[in-house]
Amino acid sequence: MFGFSRGAYTVRSLAGMIATCGLPTGAFTDDCVTQAFAAYLDPMKRTSILAGLGACGLRDVTIKMLGVWDTVGSLSIPTIFSGVEENKYGFLDTSLHPDIKNAYQSMKQAQFPATLWTSKPVGGQTIEHVWFSGCHGDMGGGTALAGGVDAGTCLCDITMGRMVAKSQALGLTFDPAAAAQCGTLPAKVRS
Repeated sequence: MFGFSRGAYTVRSLAGMIATCGLPTGAFTDDCVTQAFAAYLDPMKRTSILAGLGACGLRDVTIKMLGVWDTVGSLSIPTIFSGVEENKYGFLDTSLHPDIKNAYQSMKQAQFPATLWTSKPVGGQTIEHVWFSGCHGDMGGGTALAGGVDAGTCLCDITMGRMVAKSQALGLTFDPAAAAQCGTLPAKVRS
């Protein structure tokens, strides 16, 4: 699962919800989503709510990798939802669920407060936060100065190259020509 900026917030929240409540494999309805979200928000009632979702076929899954760039949690609730309480629907838990096995974040957050994973890795789990120079747009390629894959050494290419390498090490395959367009950190920087 991957995301940048508010998309990173979204994918982290979704991964947490899936790891906590399960992945629906049966009748997937709006009610299933609403009830699973209610269970995610309310740990005290979670077991009883999830017990009533048999038709959804919620299955426990392990998430192999979560890759995010510059998670922006302070802007997590879009302004179009003006009645939504952010402290109720913001990050419920910045720790990483044990069923998320590998979590990587590339960041440069001078503009926004960083939203780091706060837990220590549990057995077999990897959590990495890597800070880069540049600006928020450089992490995800959202600025004119960030260039693009043609530039070869732009920060967005390097942060993408890092995620591609982490993903490949875990078994995800990429088109070799597409993967080759991503930059890598120079050896001097890596050491």
